[in-house]
Amino acid sequence: MYSKTQPEALHLIELLKTRIDRSITSRRERSEIVLLLDNMAVYVKRVLRIPLTQAELSLEEHPRINGLVAIPRQRTHNSIVRRLRIVIRFNITSYEKLRRDIIYGLFPLHAEPLNGREIALLSLLYKQPEYSALQLAKQLEVSPPTVRNQIKDLEEKIGLRFTHFVDSHRFRLRHFVVCFKTRRVEATPKLESLFEEEMSAYIKTVVFDASYQRGFASFMIPDQTRPLRFFQRQVTKLKDVFFDETQIHDITANYMSINFDSFDFETGDWLIEGDVTTLGLIDFVKENWEILPKPRGLHNTQMRKFDQLDFYLAIFLATDGRARTNNLMTRLAKVGIRRPRTTVSTRKNKLLQEKSVLPYITFASPLLTVFLTFAIRCDPKIAELLIVAASQMPYVFTSTSDIGCLIGVKASSQCLGAIIHLLSSLQREKGIQEVIQIQQYKGKGSRSMVRIVKKWNGSYWSWREEEFLLPSLGLK
Repeated sequence: MYSKTQPEALHLIELLKTRIDRSITSRRERSEIVLLLDNMAVYVKRVLRIPLTQAELSLEEHPRINGLVAIPRQRTHNSIVRRLRIVIRFNITSYEKLRRDIIYGLFPLHAEPLNGREIALLSLLYKQPEYSALQLAKQLEVSPPTVRNQIKDLEEKIGLRFTHFVDSHRFRLRHFVVCFKTRRVEATPKLESLFEEEMSAYIKTVVFDASYQRGFASFMIPDQTRPLRFFQRQVTKLKDVFFDETQIHDITANYMSINFDSFDFETGDWLIEGDVTTLGLIDFVKENWEILPKPRGLHNTQMRKFDQLDFYLAIFLATDGRARTNNLMTRLAKVGIRRPRTTVSTRKNKLLQEKSVLPYITFASPLLTVFLTFAIRCDPKIAELLIVAASQMPYVFTSTSDIGCLIGVKASSQCLGAIIHLLSSLQREKGIQEVIQIQQYKGKGSRSMVRIVKKWNGSYWSWREEEFLLPSLGLK
């Protein structure tokens, strides 16, 4: 069925990557176009049922085509092929023209509205993402095939995905998020290069905002004295050279929330409840604490010893939340781990029972067009209130840390103003010292932890000082 388009699409992508490597001189612009094309290659492989490599499974999403790698639509695939043909035929290699000709019009301007049955299924999946089709069918009073078809439709429509939080402390890793404001715009490409190349071994995600002066970098660092000390020393040197402002969050817990109660069927959009806007986040939560639903979360803990099997299983569940045991065994075999089915199944269940991993759903609805991050330095009690307060918004990822909390919000244009006002006005609240706002413009990283798994020798993480050094700054 796909014999004509498969080789052509992937061949055109590789050909165009070779051309722009010679013609786009700006490293930042070239990296963005390559990321765009890599996303398209993953998308094409998904449509054509071609197995993905581990690097492709953990590829970050290009911000302008958020959700593309998750939504297998044949018509979008055909549109990509047509666009690539034109770009190759007319030898288009300029940054602006490539962005325009490849991205513009790729998706419809208006999203298809979600209906009542879809919202009911999504609400149940949010509360019980581990439920089988049979369990979901009983709750919704429909047949299992109906549930399977609905899930497949939602994968197409909004990029529904099943994934897991991974408890980094469980695997003797510390999760740090460094939020910053750079001193000069022209310094940012250099900073980006440092994150991408010289500190890439332990970096998870880097995000810059539209001004290219604010952002955050997320790191996974071995929970051992020397690497922690060395990492903190290097961040201090970065601060001396690049940053006007910084917040360094040592993450202690992660949460997520989707507030389907605020979905308005008449407008097909999420709204913010009037009482929240009137009272403000903190007063609203204080007055309604007992009745407000709490977000689903994972508190970092350290428990029994782990080995590479545990770590790989956690990583694989983070990329495919509904992976069956046979699928997990196949992926384990590719990295040289072969264990009996009963062992793999038992270990997976143990990770879930002890909450080393926590299942949740995610989606990339075109209705939620903006992603905002707020880094808040505040008292621990205030952070606890804010985590519940943020869960009253449409779609939120939150974390608590040793100095406060991080709130990441996916929002629609209709309620964007209210959310920015609510979170920005926190600066005036007692117990809050600082609020940094980052509106995502460009994200890099989102790498899987699989890249460091072989550093675990059974007792501690092996590491080298060279992986933390910043030689191009002369900071040794």
